[in-house]
Amino acid sequence: MTVAPALELRQVARSYAEGRGRLDIFGGLDLTLHAGEIVALVGHSGSGKSTLLAIVGTLARPSSGTVSHGGLGASRRQVREQLGWLGHDALCYADLTGRENIELAARLYGLDAALAFEQA
Repeated sequence: MTVAPALELRQVARSYAEGRGRLDIFGGLDLTLHAGEIVALVGHSGSGKSTLLAIVGTLARPSSGTVSHGGLGASRRQVREQLGWLGHDALCYADLTGRENIELAARLYGLDAALAFEQA
């Protein structure tokens, strides 16, 4: 039985304009992950780890290449409704509880906050 990939990156590259030139963060990345796999992303500071995760999490777009989120959906909104994301900065409000932060984030994305706790 062939299992469909949960995530596929094909020739994904990211670069930024810097001064009069261009700064290449990474280029030509191919990656296929299946549901249930555990992957470690390792690299030195500035190697593009957070940038890659932002692309996978739909928080940034690649400069070139394609990202497919498998059965999570074709649009950024569909993917965001299914994909959990927590970067190195949690961006939570310290004066809210964990539950209140999740409820706020759900409402900001137009989601039913109660569903976040039913599926956990």
